[in-house]
Amino acid sequence: MGQIISEIVDHHQFFAYKPMYGQALITALARLTGRVISIIANQPNRYAGAAGPKECDKAVDRGKNKLPT
Repeated sequence: MGQIISEIVDHHQFFAYKPMYGQALITALARLTGRVISIIANQPNRYAGAAGPKECDKAVDRGKNKLPT
């Protein structure tokens, strides 16, 4: 999934948020056409992408942090 994200975002770079916690969910910051975006994606290579308690906490935590405009 990281390779797919890298192919889509600007300069093939993204910043993973808490990569070692809740590994079935990828949360990241990146730029797309010059604008900052937040990415939330299931990682099918970990627990078939199923969201457990850690993944849910991670998604909620990422959603609370507002991006600057």
